[in-house]
Amino acid sequence: MGTAIAAGVIAVVGTLLGSIVSGAMQRRIAQDGLAASERAALRRDQIAAVASLAAAAADHRRTSWHRRWLQADGADEPTLIAAVAAVHATRSAMAEPLARVRLLISSLAVREAVEELVEVTFSLHDCDDFDAARLASIDAHDRLLDIAADVIREDGPR
Repeated sequence: MGTAIAAGVIAVVGTLLGSIVSGAMQRRIAQDGLAASERAALRRDQIAAVASLAAAAADHRRTSWHRRWLQADGADEPTLIAAVAAVHATRSAMAEPLARVRLLISSLAVREAVEELVEVTFSLHDCDDFDAARLASIDAHDRLLDIAADVIREDGPR
């Protein structure tokens, strides 16, 4: 009889331990799945932020070029005033994606590339050599995309 009780106790203890281990494994699997989902969502947000900033910088570069072209072509004052307003609007439009990139990406390399892009793109306003400044802005744009792609990439930098 004593062995039957011992066997019963062992069976109950074994069942309880099995349940505990099984529950811990299921919780760990759920946590891993949640963490992967959160990483994927962050990656999507980071990509969207960088893409929005790159597009806003390209828009600002385009409107700056258009304003310069109108000035060189001798456009009338109302046309120039509208062009200046468009430049100001595109410059302001860079603020929101710039803030998102800064909030979502902590990489120093990305931050430096962002600062370079903003600096050279904003310098289009009063530069002496517009073509050189425009090309510098395009280069900074491409550099930011390359650096951000390496930082954000799911499997790490290439």
